[in-house]
Amino acid sequence: MISEKINALLQFVKFLHSNINNFKRFDDIINDYNLLCTESSKLSPSKNHNDKLRSDVLQLDIDAKFNVIDVNIIQPIKLKARELNISIQTFNDVWSENIAEICAFKRSSSDDDALEILPYKSMYIELKKEVNWLGFLGTFSSDLDKILKELFDYFSEKTENKIDKIEMVEVDSLPLLQFQAGKPDELEKVLHPKHDPNLWNNDCFELFKYLFDEYYKGTIRQITNIWFYLKEYNSKRYKLYATKDSYKFFIKDNYKIEIKNFDKALLKWEEKEYEKIDEHRQNYEDGLK
Repeated sequence: MISEKINALLQFVKFLHSNINNFKRFDDIINDYNLLCTESSKLSPSKNHNDKLRSDVLQLDIDAKFNVIDVNIIQPIKLKARELNISIQTFNDVWSENIAEICAFKRSSSDDDALEILPYKSMYIELKKEVNWLGFLGTFSSDLDKILKELFDYFSEKTENKIDKIEMVEVDSLPLLQFQAGKPDELEKVLHPKHDPNLWNNDCFELFKYLFDEYYKGTIRQITNIWFYLKEYNSKRYKLYATKDSYKFFIKDNYKIEIKNFDKALLKWEEKEYEKIDEHRQNYEDGLK
């Protein structure tokens, strides 16, 4: 018998499949978005003035196109996932919350269960062939794919396509502000949110973005170190208004990274990290000259 959790996954697949044509209306915008991101990724705005001017222009267009994608594709998908109580916030939630139940279901499944599952498997295979927006779902997409493969492949005949034979179509550059739980090493450019004057002045925000792109390599400590540096660096140019709490909320809301321990390793900070971040700041300012 199909459980409530497994049925929720199946209904989510049905929702995605039923919206293939609806979401495909935005294919041109997605393609334009990818081209803009590709062009932007080739620029060095921190090192070249003309590149910075071009990057600023591109970013406005990128933000506008992403907003269309977000409103018409990402948010409806997130809303449906929440309605079905499917976790979408952190990597591996979908897997960890469903794998035990799927394993138990496979042990007790009947022929009737297989007949009920197979149409959803076909829907999912068609979905992955037809759409070009799965990459916008970030790690949630790969996590969902992993758990559905575990379920659907169990009901595959040798002559049938298995899920892993269908390559997932992903966008060229993924915005981390929606689903991503961290910063993969292979991503060189992050699409940052818009400037919030309640958190910092514009110069400080530009420096934050540079440090996030150049200094941050995936650890929470590096993210908190950026806040400490912006707070301690004695300059009238960079004005940080964000408290620890508002900074933590900003990071979680925009980059899906949760800061639990907001302290610093004093010895390492004084001997290494402050100096390292300061060198990044100098490189940033040299690039603006």
